[in-house]
Amino acid sequence: MDSRKDASRGHLALVSFADSGNSDTLVRAIQSLGFNATRVDSDAWLRAPRVEDPAVLLLDSRYPRERLLSLLRAPATPRVLGAFLSAAAAGDEEVFGACIDFFGWPCHTAELSLRLTRFFEGGVQASGVPAEADVLEECIALQMLGRSQALRSALEVLRKYARCEAPLLIVGETGTGKELAARAVHYVSARRDHPFIAVNCGAIPDNLLENELFGHERGAYTDARERRTGLIERAHHGTLFLDEVDALTGKGQVTLLRFLQDHEYRPLGGHDGRKSDARVVAATNSDLGSLVRQGRFRNDLMFRLQVLTAALPPLREREGDIALLSEHFLRLFCARYRQGPKRLHPETLAWMSSHAWTGNVRELENLLHRHYLLADGPVIHIPPDGAQGSAPIVPATPAEVHFRDAKAKMVATFERTFLESLLVEAGGNISLAARRAGKDRSAFRRLLRKHGLQFAAHQPGA
Repeated sequence: MDSRKDASRGHLALVSFADSGNSDTLVRAIQSLGFNATRVDSDAWLRAPRVEDPAVLLLDSRYPRERLLSLLRAPATPRVLGAFLSAAAAGDEEVFGACIDFFGWPCHTAELSLRLTRFFEGGVQASGVPAEADVLEECIALQMLGRSQALRSALEVLRKYARCEAPLLIVGETGTGKELAARAVHYVSARRDHPFIAVNCGAIPDNLLENELFGHERGAYTDARERRTGLIERAHHGTLFLDEVDALTGKGQVTLLRFLQDHEYRPLGGHDGRKSDARVVAATNSDLGSLVRQGRFRNDLMFRLQVLTAALPPLREREGDIALLSEHFLRLFCARYRQGPKRLHPETLAWMSSHAWTGNVRELENLLHRHYLLADGPVIHIPPDGAQGSAPIVPATPAEVHFRDAKAKMVATFERTFLESLLVEAGGNISLAARRAGKDRSAFRRLLRKHGLQFAAHQPGA
């Protein structure tokens, strides 16, 4: 049930009235999702747009407003999707009212995928609201890909919850796509045109949590030279996503509970309370009930967060989805690296179907990313132990092997894993990977040959 039934939908013109850096980044993002997009000169497009080519307009505060409005009102204007870079462009209701849909740039890949899918499939009215939208299909457009009954049941629950305003707790193992699920709930809800603010609760120290969530007034403390908006205020009318909510300390839990009770908060240094109607969606890979029994999580906070609960299935329980997801990821890597289409060997697909996938979809994506770059030909053959590069190295016991042999084996495993990771991070660019490793390029190539990691001769930068 892939959201893009046909990735080749003709030519999409990106008409940029902004700087080239943002334009190029947006073109690459669109192409990485399997759509055909090319930058078009804005002056040439204003003079004579190709009616058969739908267009994405990238606007900042410098676009020629009247000329653009005149064109958008003309009956022969191609279908237009708008993107804005500045607050001035975002506030031009007359311009964006003439577009089929619009979004702020940069935005998350999930949102971009949804906007483009709606745009090409004609499911959006001029107001930007889906015309009798099938919300389940929209969740799939947000990269929640799968045919399995386990995933479809979870998406159906998300579809229902998207129509609610109550706090939602998303549970699932690491790598199952909890943030994607939260974004799906947001982007298919009535809050879609307001911010989605993601917070990693485990990454904010206690002494900064209130400042991050509530913001501060000028002069609130020594270095507060100007007012700062907190994440809760930024999420007003939108969604506040609290990832790894189980990582909050006792003090952090009290801080969050105070806001959840009446949606009121007070910036540091402020005198008056403020309201935010942000919808709170939290996620965890832990059993909050168990943490409550251990005294590590507040009982009252748990009940505030899990008014609604959605559970995402692990990949091993999603029958038939591994092949679909693999095809999807390989298509994305093909668009990103321009190494041509590659497919999985039947033996590889067979062992993948029985693999445990403790890291779930994220583990699958990382494995395919690495082997797409390492494969010389069009067929990717991953041996049954091919996923060991992402697993921890377990040393052999003294009774099993001589010390020297054990050490040599562990060094070889480390070298191969290190080289593979470097190559993936460098996008397959051997020169860049060698520089990051601090090695001479010829010596780096010898290491690659030693471990059988040879790249095709056409590899960029090789």
